[in-house]
Amino acid sequence: MNKKKILHFASFIGNIGDNANHNGLYKNLHSKLNDIDFTITQEEIREYFWRQKSFDNKLISLFNKFDLIIIGGGNFFELWVENSRTGTSIDIPIEFLKKIKTPILFFSLGFDIHQGYSSENKLKFSNFLDYLAADPKYLVSMRNDGALNNLNLLYGNRYNSKVLSVPDSGIVLSPQDLNVNKSWIKGNTIGINLAGDMINLRYNDNYDNALRVYSEFLKWIIENYDYNIIFFPHIFSDYKIFFNVLNLLPDSFKRKKVQIAPLASGDNGMKEVFSLYNQCKIIVANRFHSNLCSIALGKPTIGIVNYPQIENFYKEIGLSHYIVKINENNSLENIKSIFSNLHHNQENVVEEIISVRDQVRGIYNNSMIEITNWIQSKIE
Repeated sequence: MNKKKILHFASFIGNIGDNANHNGLYKNLHSKLNDIDFTITQEEIREYFWRQKSFDNKLISLFNKFDLIIIGGGNFFELWVENSRTGTSIDIPIEFLKKIKTPILFFSLGFDIHQGYSSENKLKFSNFLDYLAADPKYLVSMRNDGALNNLNLLYGNRYNSKVLSVPDSGIVLSPQDLNVNKSWIKGNTIGINLAGDMINLRYNDNYDNALRVYSEFLKWIIENYDYNIIFFPHIFSDYKIFFNVLNLLPDSFKRKKVQIAPLASGDNGMKEVFSLYNQCKIIVANRFHSNLCSIALGKPTIGIVNYPQIENFYKEIGLSHYIVKINENNSLENIKSIFSNLHHNQENVVEEIISVRDQVRGIYNNSMIEITNWIQSKIE
């Protein structure tokens, strides 16, 4: 049997959440396609966003050299993108698809409408999705961050039977995937992830108040509990909000109780940083993969909501009682209350988190069976 060639067209650098997703995907492909000999070649999609490469005939030629194309996961079905022929970051128009002979799996993609969209992009994307749905050469799946709900908000239920829902592959992250790193974490530690991008969209005019809430919350933890704090940046812009919060903390707290994890990149960086997550007692998380992977590791987790994606994710998995809407007036009282519950009932909370995680993993496994059956039918 000839070795099959798979091209993975996604982002592999600069955001460890993406790497956690890919790690889970690869584990499942190798376990469920174990009777097929295949290799995976990575093509960095951000080089096309940065205009170092182009969505053009060279990309068509590249795609046609492989037996299967996997696009994603990632938040690439986002309708704010200007001058895109599909209305999204994946600027592969229908006329290009007609020239691509290789089957394409659009895998566990986010569909994001909350950064705004034009009526033109709404129409472009529906035309693109209609074309994909009509041809069995394509399989489209979206992830569990409210993507299908967003799709229904824009287009009604017309795509419900045409788009597969699959949890993000980060849900299968386990300690066995990680590097053991004991050098950073000492004693009881709380992990904090705050997103420093899209500040205006996330906070409107509430940023200064949110910084106050974050800093007062951390002071309260340090003064009332025997915990250290470690901040987890996922992308460069996260440092800005960390520094803004730290500027509001006493110098003695910053020197004695606070650390910032390295901003690592790629697969090895993902393994290093999430090994630090795994050593924390409780996680307070703002980014999607910070929340998802913390739950995958069985950690009591508080979801910070200032963008619909996180609230949608917690609703989908039935853990909405662990979210805090940071822009609401009572957010400081709410986060203290939830944290106290997690601290005093850690054993029960861990059992709850693991139970929910295992349910989501079951859904993921069933979705991956459907996906890998489709892959087998296309490349065997």
